Parts: sequence; structure tokens; C-alpha cells
Amino acid sequence: MTDTPQPEAVAVHHPEAAGLGACAAALEAAGWQVSEHAATRGGGRYLLASPRRT
Repeated sequence: MTDTPQPEAVAVHHPEAAGLGACAAALEAAGWQVSEHAATRGGGRYLLASPRRT
């Protein structure tokens, strides 16, 4: 996980697509809002996750 410019969001990186999918599922089950994005450097994908506002 790394910090992001958005104060409550985190970026989640994983070298394998299956691992990234598992992270997304776990975060969503915990109530986080998750979106997948293409990395600008080095290729690959990452998740941007933030807690859902209630």
C-alpha cells in the first residue's frame, strides 16, 4: 500500500492479477470502495481504495 494525493485513499499494488483481485475482494468485503487503474510507470495495474462514506 502507498499513500495517494487523496487523503483517505490508498493505492494497492500486487505483481499478479489474481492477487490484485483477491485484495479488491477483501477490501470490498470490508466496506471499502475499490477501483482498478493502469500504472503510468512500469506498466501493470493497481487498486485505488478508500473507505465508503456513510
